Amino acid sequence: PVRQHFKTDSNAKELLKRVKAYRVTK
Repeated sequence: PVRQHFKTDSNAKELLKRVKAYRVTK
């Protein structure tokens, strides 16, 4: 589960970055 959690965290981080960029752009 640790590996899965790390993968999910990385994905969530990227998603958050995209959301932040989208918010800034908008």
